Amino acid sequence: MNNILFFGDLASPDNNCTQQLLESINKYESVFNTNSLIGNLEGLIADNSTNTETPILFNHPSIVQVLNFGNAKVLSLANNHTLDL
Repeated sequence: MNNILFFGDLASPDNNCTQQLLESINKYESVFNTNSLIGNLEGLIADNSTNTETPILFNHPSIVQVLNFGNAKVLSLANNHTLDL
């Protein structure tokens, strides 16, 4: 049975956060392999430092491969953190 799983507000600003997500996907691999993901990225995908004076939300490029592995089919970027970078 193929279902659609929704997620929102994903922010993974460095490779460590992305690895934690990958570990969760691996733990429940049977769920992710048989369902499709639709979700919202809380910020753009960029290779930036998180060492800034003001908090910013974005996603490290490593998130793309992990979301592909997790069977993500649709991703949205429309949110209030799009212009943080």
